[in-house]
Amino acid sequence: MTGKPRIVLVAYYYPPSSAIGGVRAENIAQQLANLGWHVTVITPTLKFWGGNEAEPFPGVEVVRVDSGWSLLGPEGPMDRQGIPLKVISKLFQKSIRNIKKLEPTSYWTRSALKALREHAADSDILMTTMSPFFTGGIVAEIAQEFKIPFVLDYRDLIIGNAHGMYLSQNSDFIKQELDWLNQASVVTTVSDYLVKLLAERVDDPNKCYSLTNGYSSDQFDRIQFPDRKSEPFRMIYAGTFYPPLAIIDPIFAALAKLDSEKRITSQWKFDYFGTWWETVKNKAKEFKIESHVNVTPLVPRQQALEELANSDCLTVIVSVEGQSNDEVRGIVTAKLFDCLGLKKPILLIAPDGEAADIVHQTDSGFICRGDQIDKIANSIQRIADGHSFEFQSDAYSWNALGIKLDNLLKSAIIS
Repeated sequence: MTGKPRIVLVAYYYPPSSAIGGVRAENIAQQLANLGWHVTVITPTLKFWGGNEAEPFPGVEVVRVDSGWSLLGPEGPMDRQGIPLKVISKLFQKSIRNIKKLEPTSYWTRSALKALREHAADSDILMTTMSPFFTGGIVAEIAQEFKIPFVLDYRDLIIGNAHGMYLSQNSDFIKQELDWLNQASVVTTVSDYLVKLLAERVDDPNKCYSLTNGYSSDQFDRIQFPDRKSEPFRMIYAGTFYPPLAIIDPIFAALAKLDSEKRITSQWKFDYFGTWWETVKNKAKEFKIESHVNVTPLVPRQQALEELANSDCLTVIVSVEGQSNDEVRGIVTAKLFDCLGLKKPILLIAPDGEAADIVHQTDSGFICRGDQIDKIANSIQRIADGHSFEFQSDAYSWNALGIKLDNLLKSAIIS
């Protein structure tokens, strides 16, 4: 390796995609560029996600690839008025899963394979951040063709996924993934628990490393934090749910208890932002706290962060179940790191595991199990009363994580 190192990152989710996976991919690309890498990102065309191209980031080249199948994009094809036909798109994608047992994204990876082949010859190393599943295959294929190392990065497990992804039980996919894992020079994932599970499956467990999600210091430094001293207590949950593990019920039960016992201000508010707004609205009625609960459909990430900054407590839910296995203990939801970056008190609902360890080690909030309604209520009350935390979260900034990844990549290149 001479001169500026070069990497090609295959990232199906990348801005302007609103998926949280795109945030990880963007942070990886930008931090490596800050450390002197030339980064080429292969990702879908803008029409897949809607929105506009962001301002160019120095050292990051974004190559957008079209699948040629508009029905396979998340928005689907457009009608004559330019309105996405999402219903038709989702039905078509469901048919593909049922008939061919494939991810719809597998059609995009065929086009991405061609683009990757065009850019791999000038690269020192390849990388993909998964899911989708099939990006691992194209990176493994091109790495072997050009005799260069590659990295598989997992946000979540695919085989053995805690939320029961449909691929998890397919024997062909299990074999495919094992082949890719053994071919990879480095395997990264978001927690030590998931590292252990991956290491048990590969020939060389020493190539598996933890690279948690994180927060961008530059991005959070630009956010304005309103003065909330005279404002009523406000909690926020932004994002999705994963029944039966991650549901809102314990938090609403605790809030209903606090409200009925008049232990917090009568003007308290709970705001939800995301696609599960209808479920949250119905649950609020079920717990008789609907007058305090506001719901808003999905909003752009920057707006979501500004709302989170204008809060008193942020909620994160890993699992409401008291008992768990390593797959659940290893879940480290990306929203946890938004909370760390914003330095806002966290109410974490989770069993013992990586997420609980992070909140405890950084002194960033309170940790409760889903069945501890009294403890959840007491924790909310303590936060509402102004309990202070240390927020020792610098180790989870992408400035720190980028250095770790930089070292792993350079070691893989010279080995």
